[in-house]
This record gives sequence, structure tokens and C-alpha cells, in this order.
Amino acid sequence: MKSTDQGENWTATSLDEDLFFTTIQFLDQKTAFITGEFGTILKTIDGGQKWEYLNPLPNEFYPQDSFFKDESTGWVVGLNGTILKTRDGGESWERQQTGTSVPLYSIVTVDDTLFAAGENGTVLKLVNDRWQFYHHGKPIRFYLRAMASLNNDKLLIAGGAGALHIISVDQMRP
Repeated sequence: MKSTDQGENWTATSLDEDLFFTTIQFLDQKTAFITGEFGTILKTIDGGQKWEYLNPLPNEFYPQDSFFKDESTGWVVGLNGTILKTRDGGESWERQQTGTSVPLYSIVTVDDTLFAAGENGTVLKLVNDRWQFYHHGKPIRFYLRAMASLNNDKLLIAGGAGALHIISVDQMRP
């Protein structure tokens, strides 16, 4: 569905595919990426009028979430602690070391720093192009499914069993 009048009216569109899409991110009014099952990645440069299929993610990787910093640089997270990074707009992907095998469900930026979250209260932070575990001091035994940046210094995390926590990024330690 697409709206050009802030949600007053909607127009249905279809790619005529039987795919489950997991994320969509607009970088500006014209450029966006969609990720989905079977390693599907699509890109638009005209505000969603036409979508281009990019090379699929390796091994039909099923991304749970994605974040694109710009048209060239992006990350996807998923099962088995997998984080893949592209430096060429999704044409190729490299696996990043995470030190975990738990599913990762969310990736977000806070004040230009990337965080990933997943099973068992796991939170990872990207430091100098390396993912590190961060102990947030919260008693979270369940999965963390969603994150949002608050005021560029706090991370709101939500997940299983009604988990909802605010973490001060400055207080997070390796």
C-alpha cells in the first residue's frame, strides 16, 4: 500500500510474488530497500513506483531486520547470530563475526552507533567494525524483538513476556 497524502488515501500495489517481506526502510523520499524471505532484497529509486530485485542474500538467508546507513552500506540480522553487511548497495554481502549463535531480531542506530538485539536478552554493539556483547544490567531472559532510538542517548527495547526497557547507551559497558 502506498499513500502520497500522509495516509488519507491508499493505493494498492503488488510485486505479484508470494513472498513474506520483513523490513522496509526509506533513506529519503525516493530511495528505499525491502528485505524478505529466501534472501530477497529489492530497491527503489523512484519512491516505490518500480522495484529492482538485487542479488539475493547468500544461502537464501532470511533477514529478521535490516538497517541501511546510505545507498551503499547496510546490515541484515537473523537466525544463528548472523549479521551480514553490504558495502555496495546490496550487490554482495559479507558475514560479520558476532560471537553468538542466538537469533537476532532487530538492528537500530543510536547516535550513529549500531545495536542488534535478539534471544535471551542479547544486545550487541558495533565498535570499530566489530560486534561486541553489551551488558545492559536488565533482567531479561526472553527475546528482544524491537528497538528504537530515544533522544540519541537511550535505547528502547521490547520483546517476549512484555519486556519493555529503556537503556542508557552511555551506561552500557562491554
